[in-house]
Amino acid sequence: MRIEQQSFTTISIINSTIPIFLYNLVNFSFTIVDSLMVAPLGEENLGAVGQAGIFFNVVMMFFLGIFSIYTPLISRLNIRKDKQVFFSRLIQMIFLGFIFSLIVITICSFTGAFFTLFGQPSKTSNLVVNYIEVLKWSSIFALIYSLFAQTVYILEKAKIILYTVIFGNLLNVLLNWIFIYGKFGFPQLNVAGSALSTLIVRILMLLVVVIFVSKELSISFFKSKKITIEKEYLKNVILKGIPKGVTTVNDWFASFVLILFVGWGGVTHIASNQVADLISSLMYMLPQAFCVVITIHLSKQIGQNQIELVSLKSNIIELFRKIIPINLFFILVIFILLPYIIRLFSLQPSTDAFQLAYNIMLVHISFFVFYALQYFLLSVLDSLLDTKVPSIIAVLTSYLFVLPSAFILSSYSSNPVVIWIVDGIGNVLMTIFLGWRVISHFKKHSRSINVSI
Repeated sequence: MRIEQQSFTTISIINSTIPIFLYNLVNFSFTIVDSLMVAPLGEENLGAVGQAGIFFNVVMMFFLGIFSIYTPLISRLNIRKDKQVFFSRLIQMIFLGFIFSLIVITICSFTGAFFTLFGQPSKTSNLVVNYIEVLKWSSIFALIYSLFAQTVYILEKAKIILYTVIFGNLLNVLLNWIFIYGKFGFPQLNVAGSALSTLIVRILMLLVVVIFVSKELSISFFKSKKITIEKEYLKNVILKGIPKGVTTVNDWFASFVLILFVGWGGVTHIASNQVADLISSLMYMLPQAFCVVITIHLSKQIGQNQIELVSLKSNIIELFRKIIPINLFFILVIFILLPYIIRLFSLQPSTDAFQLAYNIMLVHISFFVFYALQYFLLSVLDSLLDTKVPSIIAVLTSYLFVLPSAFILSSYSSNPVVIWIVDGIGNVLMTIFLGWRVISHFKKHSRSINVSI
């Protein structure tokens, strides 16, 4: 079967990407809001929330990475026509979510021992434990929510997810104020109050999106239906999902270890890096949003069983030409606004913390284009269900180059900027290797690509 070449305009790409980008932005603003509202409690509380959030995300990212394979797999279905197949596969994923959440909760129970092992200040470690002990219970709701969010993206209704997370973020601000500082008769819970707010909001957001999908597809998740266990589908989820999970968590875990290296410099280094980490995470959301759009589009084409190679190559090249200039314009805006953004975190230009955060951000900005290219290439490979080799590339780059080099340099230099320069070089290497992998696909398949569900 031949798939006609589809034309993309810059406007159509932006229209598809903006709702997902804004969702990622507003969703991440949960972390920013937590940091801003905890900041008045002091640098130790600010640093603790940052490190706790990263630790929790590192644990969660492996399982969220596995669940991300749901997008290219389900995109191959016509959800509106194959409702029973879709429903069965979604329910099977939800059961996996319950199992994964139990693992997350167990791992998080050893948070204190982990931070002590890495020589973090005792007060910071205690604050991190207080935060994680509450936040870990939100794992099941976050995992299931990710499945429904991906479903809504495939249905091309991303604005609904955006509205849901805006509602959740506004509620999070209110609940943070109540629980952190003990308003309306509630006890002052400090950092634990911020975690409690996140837990409550995630529960409510999940309920909203479940109701939407149920109405959109005219199906009920609360009525008894026969669920067929599809061994081939679950095999694909595990075999393709686990490498994807490794790739996802590797990036987070490597960054977390690098942040621990930064923590050896003291509280000021931790706080400055936390600010830079929040800002850089924000700008990385644009390539991530493009990745979702590309993966869904190419997966839908491939889902028709066979796609002419020349058409696939043409679509990929056209997407590349449209997306990279948008990323370059975006990073220019971030660079211009950078001093003003840093001031939002109560850091004054005359302080060492401000200058350090600014210098770290300059490194992230310098290597941004390679990060954008890396996500573009990953989206192409994801649509082809090629997850094993990218996983190997990510792990080898991190553990043979980035982490050893950063450890050695941080032992000789107290400036944490060098740590992120090494990380940036690692992104360059990843981009080169992933580019080779994509090219190898086109050399391997002379005419067409077949991918079964």
